[in-house]
Amino acid sequence: MILIISNEHDSVTDLFVDSIKKTGLGFFRLNTDILLTNSEFSFSINSNIPIHISQYGKLLDLSKIASVWYRRPIIPKTKIKSVVEKRFAEREIMATMDILWRILNKCFWVNSPWSIKDASNKFRQLQVACELGLQVPET
Repeated sequence: MILIISNEHDSVTDLFVDSIKKTGLGFFRLNTDILLTNSEFSFSINSNIPIHISQYGKLLDLSKIASVWYRRPIIPKTKIKSVVEKRFAEREIMATMDILWRILNKCFWVNSPWSIKDASNKFRQLQVACELGLQVPET
């Protein structure tokens, strides 16, 4: 099964979903922009208990995921007025998303969040260039 991580308003993901429906492959689209309003999670350290995500009432057992397409996830917006409470809620949803990504770390990822983070870090890019034997100017 393919997990597609995106947002509700990504038209490219819409096109991909339309195409994948024609193939008969199993997939689940997880829209990160609605994680605070239309989603439920069930995480467990005990490997005998299934780990689930539910969005709009559609349930997904994460053990069924073989590959993940990570395309333009969006941090959900909150309607919380208090700055302190809003920051808390945002930190909690980021932690939840991080748990989810780590649970899926053995899957085949297209655009994993870790690779994206590494690719956007100039120091890490220079480290990899050195490791690969490229000459890097004094920086």
